[in-house]
Amino acid sequence: MDYLERAASTRLYSFLENDRKKFDFGCCLERDWTRPIIGQTLWKHPEGVDKDLRTLLADPDAEVCIYIARHSVKARNVWAEGINDYRRGVPGAKLYRLRPIWIPGDFDLGSDLHRQVVSDLVVDRLSSDVLLNVILGNLNPEAIRHFVASSGRVGLDLAILHRISILGFVNVPRLASQLDASRSSLPERLTRLTGCGFLTQPSSSASFYYVSLRGRVFLELCREVLAGREDDAELKRILELLNLVNGTERRHLDALLFRAEAAVSGFGVELQELNYFRYWESDIWPPDTPRPAGFGDS
Repeated sequence: MDYLERAASTRLYSFLENDRKKFDFGCCLERDWTRPIIGQTLWKHPEGVDKDLRTLLADPDAEVCIYIARHSVKARNVWAEGINDYRRGVPGAKLYRLRPIWIPGDFDLGSDLHRQVVSDLVVDRLSSDVLLNVILGNLNPEAIRHFVASSGRVGLDLAILHRISILGFVNVPRLASQLDASRSSLPERLTRLTGCGFLTQPSSSASFYYVSLRGRVFLELCREVLAGREDDAELKRILELLNLVNGTERRHLDALLFRAEAAVSGFGVELQELNYFRYWESDIWPPDTPRPAGFGDS
């Protein structure tokens, strides 16, 4: 949990450690809502895997269930059998919450080298699996590369995303007026932002857009980069996972920074204080447009 707490310094999410009496560790990670994380560890007695598995899945509030266990054929077999039994006994079980981290079977807690190797392994899994894929909306290098490959008026794509995130979307003419942009230039950019996963659409309304979790994370990543915090150790780790600081891939980070600066200077985008628009609390939601499932439930 130390790593997740340190990574919260990036301001991409907040961290609160809590007391989960039944579990070996627990915390809450908050973005748009609180996401409790619980976890168990197992060093000996592989037969205990089944009990740990059921204990983790029995917690109805946990969004992420981390299981750190010593690797062995017996432990993996008990784990697989437990998953199959649980799936048969509890139809619709939320097994996607499980995030197992298997450490080498010959791990020696008394060895400095072993502790460092295992620490690096756990941090790698937490950052790539839990942090990016669960908490940060599955933000990935492909989405960022697709975004920075845009042509035309520099900064407009980010301005569109920012404007929809704070004011919502009614229609293309209103968005064009808000941005002082040509109406004809917006549909292609909206499609591109949707392809990046930054915008999403209710299945019942192909002409309506709202900003996804990935899109909100992306805006906040732009804010952190624009603030010149690239040397922050935890932000640097996230940038490394997104292939933005290694070798020739650095050009994508430079392109991202260039577009963020253009959005600020050319469109008045303010990334320092992001106060996301809540459709369900506003009368701007288009009339006769069904709200997406889950809106207003958080």
